[in-house]
Amino acid sequence: MIIKDFEYFPFTLNLKTPFQNSNQTLHNRNGFILKATDEFGNIAYGECSPLLGFSNESFNDAKNDINRLTKNKFLNFPTDFDDIEKELDIYNLYNSVRFAFEQIIISLLLMQDRGWVIKYFGGMKSSINVNTTFGLGDLETLFNRISKKLNEGYKTIKLKVGRDDTREDHVLLEETRLRFGNNFNLRIDANRKWSCDEAIEYLDRFKEFDIQYVEEPCEYCCSNIKTMDFSLIPIALDESLGSFEEAFSFLHGCKADFFVLKPMVLGSIIKAFKFIREAEQLNKNVIISSAFESAVGKSGLVFLASLTRHYYAHGLDTLEYFEKDLCTDFYKVNNGTIAFNINSYPPIYNLELI
Repeated sequence: MIIKDFEYFPFTLNLKTPFQNSNQTLHNRNGFILKATDEFGNIAYGECSPLLGFSNESFNDAKNDINRLTKNKFLNFPTDFDDIEKELDIYNLYNSVRFAFEQIIISLLLMQDRGWVIKYFGGMKSSINVNTTFGLGDLETLFNRISKKLNEGYKTIKLKVGRDDTREDHVLLEETRLRFGNNFNLRIDANRKWSCDEAIEYLDRFKEFDIQYVEEPCEYCCSNIKTMDFSLIPIALDESLGSFEEAFSFLHGCKADFFVLKPMVLGSIIKAFKFIREAEQLNKNVIISSAFESAVGKSGLVFLASLTRHYYAHGLDTLEYFEKDLCTDFYKVNNGTIAFNINSYPPIYNLELI
């Protein structure tokens, strides 16, 4: 496969309201849309948007990497995914740039030979369950928003915890169950706010609220996880997965039950697919999570989520956070799910790039 033309466009998306967790507040998303044309005239897009506080690279790092790529007017890639992976390793791209480039390559290969690509990735779900996430904030405001989402058909809610006064976290969880019952899945995410001893204490208190899993309860979660074996709440890893090398190591070396992959941060759709399949062999579950991508980047995440064989909800509900997206979101959430059809992937984006 030959990429004949390659260009990029910067973008900024403003959030309607700042999104706050225990570590930072997010006001907007900056990134780049990459556009490539192959030797047959097919056009594909990919998104590169490093996430502050999670990605190792900055916006300018990514820009310099993309400039390095665009100097090559003809990029020749094999059509075998294992060989593509090796070829991209040589380029030594920043993670967010690699995500965008792999999104483009997979899209172009689908346009050239859809059947072969589908055979490589295997069965794909046509319906993807989605959770909705709520940051820290006023409790009554959160309850109103939870009520709205449950009425819209969501079956999984994720709440950020890790307030300075943990009693407020307890009130949030207690009131959530009292007001809305137990007919939905409840997840919590501490973003490593607690020490290991605090996590053990707090999770013992929270177990009565029927928590599906807790994300990153404490610092150095993987090294401390053995001391939390008696926790009745399953543990999920997110920030601990700083690279795919670490992720594969933790998959085999720690007792977490869930692995939350942010492919924009980790940097590879192909490696994410291989991680999904390896986790399945170990009876562990991979959750695909957005890093507040635009509709372009989100489409790549939906593709990956369709490849998982479980029916736990994925973190792909980001549309309503933006004042305006770059283009139509072809994968809107309806009744808590996203409909996916590989035969119409990638979508035809109505982008206006300048």
